[in-house]
Amino acid sequence: ARLLSTWLKLLSSKTFWAIVERDTIESELYSKRNISVTDALSQTPLKTKG
Repeated sequence: ARLLSTWLKLLSSKTFWAIVERDTIESELYSKRNISVTDALSQTPLKTKG
C-alpha cells in the first residue's frame, strides 16, 4: 500500500525524478506481487489521511 500511495502522489508531477520514481515503483510492485499498478489499485482499498 505504501508503494501505491507514493506512486499516486508522484502521478501529478511531470518532473524527471518523479517519472523515474514511478517507473521504479512499478517495477518493484511487479517483482514483489507480480501485478501492475492498475491491478493493485483496483484490488487494494486506499486509505487517505483526514
